[in-house]
Amino acid sequence: MLEQVVRETPDGAVRYLVVVSAGSAYVVAPPAGDRRPDLTITCDWTTAVAIATGQISAQTALMEGRLRVRGDLARLAGRASELVGLDPLPDNVRRQTTY
Repeated sequence: MLEQVVRETPDGAVRYLVVVSAGSAYVVAPPAGDRRPDLTITCDWTTAVAIATGQISAQTALMEGRLRVRGDLARLAGRASELVGLDPLPDNVRRQTTY
């Protein structure tokens, strides 16, 4: 389970889960009280917008310290083949998001 945390949004901190299954990804609200995510990715609103709009890559944001990752990186690496080519922002989220 992958959790994304975006700080300093117009609505405060926002958390959601990215579920990857059968070559697709979708976003859901994190259920209260469930198990902890395997990996958490955190950034501020400015960085999230820059990544979502293609102004910066997630890799560049990570190298610049604007994107933080914590958790079980080995588990993520083990599923890397499932993540290749996936849009980091699913179409349904992109259509519903305003900046």
